[in-house]
Amino acid sequence: MQIVTLKKLRIDCGTQSRKEIDQPTVDNYAEAMLEGQEFPPVRVFHDGIHYYLADGFHRYFAALKAKRTGIEAEVTAGTLSEAILYAVGANDKHGKPRTTEDKRNAVMMMLDNFEWSSWSTAEIAKQCNVSQPFVAGLRKGKQPETIKYKDKDGEVQERKRPAKVETKTPEPVVNESKLETANEALEILIQENQLLTDQLAIKNSPDPVEAKEHIKDLRQQIKDMEMELKAVKLSRDQYQNENDELKKQIKWLEKKIKKLETEIL
Repeated sequence: MQIVTLKKLRIDCGTQSRKEIDQPTVDNYAEAMLEGQEFPPVRVFHDGIHYYLADGFHRYFAALKAKRTGIEAEVTAGTLSEAILYAVGANDKHGKPRTTEDKRNAVMMMLDNFEWSSWSTAEIAKQCNVSQPFVAGLRKGKQPETIKYKDKDGEVQERKRPAKVETKTPEPVVNESKLETANEALEILIQENQLLTDQLAIKNSPDPVEAKEHIKDLRQQIKDMEMELKAVKLSRDQYQNENDELKKQIKWLEKKIKKLETEIL
């Protein structure tokens, strides 16, 4: 948990899953904040550069109205896409209850996305915390040839919708469950092995108390460095993606210039 400056939070990148902000709720929250009432922390995803607000928009606007400069947040290392995926299922069990329009908007955020529109109805329903018939109903009818989405800078972009490939192959639910169980077991074994290694080092140390504190400090440093490394990798990947997009734009402009030069001649 940490305090994040309100100015740092990105709210313009498509992470708002509600249809609209309810002003009376914002007013009530702001009044409660001024009276000293505590609120759950908002949920934020940090890609190493930007802080994307994924859950807590009413609390965010209430904090602004209450003239606060920061807000308590639970910050997770993650990309904009991960923030949006979290947002479509947020507010299911806390805060202002979602309306039918809120749920519809969350589902449409996935159906209108270039990548997520190919997900199965069951997967989208699970991600958005709605029923499968609800998603299936929104999928009926002819879908547009193009879909719109917001990029990391909040700009509306447009892409051709990918062709939907129908398949009758059942989803490997059982295999995925076994794999998840195996991964959990492996993680437990790694942690137990780490604990035994630490205990052995402490036992063989001339000063067990000092050794225990030193090992604890080293483990925390490793954990912090792993988090920092993850953030750096995410930042690197983002820059690489931006670089690829710039290269495509440059090639397109070069072709456009050559075409114009040909027309002039």
